[in-house]
Amino acid sequence: MTVSPFRSRNTTAGWALAVLPLIVLSACAAQPSSSTAPRTAPRTAARTAAQQSATGGQTRHPTPASPPSSAAPTDPTQRTRADYRALILHDGQSVTATGEVVSVPGHPVRWCAPAAEAATGTAGPPQPAKYCPIGVDLHGANLDQLTGRLAVGGTIAGTARISGRYAAGAVTVTSQSRVPAYGLVPSSRFDIPPCPAPAGGWPRGGPINLADDLRAATSYQERHPADVVQVAILRPSRTAVVAYVLTAGHPSAADAALRPTYGDRLCTHTSPYSRAEIDSAQKAFAPPTEGAFPGSGLYATGQGLTRDGSPVIDVQLAFVTEQLARIAESQPRGLVELNAWLVPD
Repeated sequence: MTVSPFRSRNTTAGWALAVLPLIVLSACAAQPSSSTAPRTAPRTAARTAAQQSATGGQTRHPTPASPPSSAAPTDPTQRTRADYRALILHDGQSVTATGEVVSVPGHPVRWCAPAAEAATGTAGPPQPAKYCPIGVDLHGANLDQLTGRLAVGGTIAGTARISGRYAAGAVTVTSQSRVPAYGLVPSSRFDIPPCPAPAGGWPRGGPINLADDLRAATSYQERHPADVVQVAILRPSRTAVVAYVLTAGHPSAADAALRPTYGDRLCTHTSPYSRAEIDSAQKAFAPPTEGAFPGSGLYATGQGLTRDGSPVIDVQLAFVTEQLARIAESQPRGLVELNAWLVPD
């Protein structure tokens, strides 16, 4: 998972729009001074090196003779209907967030959500800022007090930390501050495999690093698509890497097939959600028509894993509407994470 300098519900990460077949959880995240502070409805989101996809879980056994446990991981989120409702942004509520402020002639000043845009053009002189459709109008911003302020061709752009009052798709500023520099820093939020660690802890080093090191697990998944929900790499420490296989039923068969390849670096676990439930939830937030969720600024949906290895559908959006809260409530409990840029203070 790359992270923008905007509030993230957990370790945060901006998801790419495409969903890849496997997830690699990294031990580093791009953080500003407060980028990993929990949001109003915290969740421990997984991060991917390939930047997407993920699911399910099951248990690792300490010795090959012991049957793997099929107990589910810690309750993924304990989310209730009230949790999604608490994220809905209503007129008159106060918000605080970090975002790019853009002034383009002929348009109101905009406060932009951290929606990723593909880089275009070539190196050269600075270009005029562009109007951002995903965000809110901004009233009362000080355009002279922006971090990284750039004025080109009559446009002005820069970043600010803003508190204000929301109403009818716009925010009126009550306070504004500059944003400290941020960058890649080590994260202490390592993964928590839902399996007992071997005697002496998870092995350090070893061959597992990126997607190519999961060839045996992905090959097994291809041969048993109905049995394996997902494969991934977990990082329980800076030096330890674990092959993670989530199964639709008891993991005994997968564990027996893959233990000779991965040894103590294997964790097999039963997914709390079926592949069909995961696919259905993702489809619910990725409609074929643009603008199906008016006003929310939904800009990305991806599959991920929580820190303890449970599948999650991570929905990135500007703010939560009644419509999106209802859709989230209709999914299996804990499967959907509404990762909103603006949430009520």
